[in-house]
Amino acid sequence: MTSERWFRRFLSLCPVLIGLSWIAGTVHFHQYALMPREWAVLAAAAFALHLMWLRLRRQRPVPPLPEGANPAALAALAASILGTLVAIFGGVMEWIVQPYLPSETSLWLRAIWHGACAFAASYCALLLPMTGTKAPAKR
Repeated sequence: MTSERWFRRFLSLCPVLIGLSWIAGTVHFHQYALMPREWAVLAAAAFALHLMWLRLRRQRPVPPLPEGANPAALAALAASILGTLVAIFGGVMEWIVQPYLPSETSLWLRAIWHGACAFAASYCALLLPMTGTKAPAKR
């Protein structure tokens, strides 16, 4: 199953790519421009953290899901809870930072950006181990 393998590889990279987009959006909201060298360092650090995360995940397998559980729905539920918490926290942090780093972008849009990026990254990160390869059935 070559297509499943490539899908799983791409799914494992999605949280890193979403994280970089998250930072790019936040930087754009505050009219700060990162230099190419800073982006390269940021991308290298993100992929290094990704590799460390993959090694940690291999050492600790995910417990099996209950019979009939939908992994996509469970991942979406958990990601929506996390995304909501991050949206609230991000909105509070943006409100605190507003006097020091003013932004023309609405506070609500910035809070939604934080929540949406957290939802997307955590959904991909949670879906990957939940849809792991199934163990062969015992006879």
